[in-house]
Amino acid sequence: MPRQIPSYITNSGAPSVSIRYTWDDWNVAGVEEPLDDELIQALETLPVRASLAYAIGSAEWLVYRLMPLQPDTAPWSFIEAAWAMMIDHHYSNYGKGTGWAEYAGEEWVGAIKGPINRALVVVESALQEVGWHGHDNPRPYLKYVATAAAQVNKLTQHVVADAAAYWQWSDQVVEQLKVFYPLIDGDELGDVVPAEAIDPSNPFEPPSRRIGECISGEPRLDNQPIPQPPRCNDGDNGGRRAIRRNSVHV
Repeated sequence: MPRQIPSYITNSGAPSVSIRYTWDDWNVAGVEEPLDDELIQALETLPVRASLAYAIGSAEWLVYRLMPLQPDTAPWSFIEAAWAMMIDHHYSNYGKGTGWAEYAGEEWVGAIKGPINRALVVVESALQEVGWHGHDNPRPYLKYVATAAAQVNKLTQHVVADAAAYWQWSDQVVEQLKVFYPLIDGDELGDVVPAEAIDPSNPFEPPSRRIGECISGEPRLDNQPIPQPPRCNDGDNGGRRAIRRNSVHV
């Protein structure tokens, strides 16, 4: 089933039929720089996959904001693929190419397609680099992916109709990821982060916690106890921590 556009985006007034920003395909750095050092530092305290989730989530805001202005649904299809690419970067195979950059080619330029293209190229590059090289040695990619996520953040700020709603989401999600996906020494890649983890409008618990609560100690077919997931006991109340967060309202 195709991923639905998150309600925290649709309720924010993000899409708009007007262009209220400048864009120069030959000077993308003018939009992306300076990067938000505070955001990069915060994301560096998260596992690589948590920062990837933040980057994909930010790209969702940007793509949805510009959807009414161009008819191609491929950007949203790539967003769907990006969530799967967190597991295996080969899931980018769709459409006429093997990934977004090949699909877009040189056609995705200008004030509407240009920002979409740039954001998705950054996301895809980060996913591919981690997929190719980051599984065996993920620590160097903590800063790399945090920086890529900060680039998408700046692009999204630049084009969304209401940056305040996006920033409220951003702040809430970074804190939510810190709670449920803390950086663990020796496991810098981290668990796969589902899209539900970046939805501030609903309470969320990582699947590893829910599984641990439901099956820990129950006998397996070989009569051996099922071990708890490594993080099932983290936090208060034996890992049964759930935080309800406010929806994004504008």
